Amino acid sequence: TVKLLLQPLVENCIIHGLSEGGQINIKINVKRDYRYLVVEIFDDGQGVSPERLRSLNIALSEAGSDNTGSLSDIQINKTLKLSGIGLKNINDRIKLSYGDEFGLRIESEKDIYTKVIAVLPYQYSKADALNLSTAIKEEPICTKS
Repeated sequence: TVKLLLQPLVENCIIHGLSEGGQINIKINVKRDYRYLVVEIFDDGQGVSPERLRSLNIALSEAGSDNTGSLSDIQINKTLKLSGIGLKNINDRIKLSYGDEFGLRIESEKDIYTKVIAVLPYQYSKADALNLSTAIKEEPICTKS
């Protein structure tokens, strides 16, 4: 999933963050604790307006859920259609594979930065299982609200 996740999110940084004749820096951070793998894709490009950011995060939180939300499926699809694959497809794939507590969210400030955060389950290896007591002592990265 991480392989299929990075390419379209980095592509979004380039397509939506890069102004004509401009330059952006893209940084990818990966963090994990005993339960979560958190992938952050950061760019210092054009950023997103507060209104658009709010719409995007509402659409991402409502996408794939059974809850009756404030946006229709058509509005969610329109809001999240950002590239060929789109944030909606990435978010839906994560939620369908792992559940509603996982998925994407976005942080941004107009003309400063955008950060897309993907929260995935951490898949333990046999070596990790042997060190589970150490892993559990780590501070959790993400908690469900």
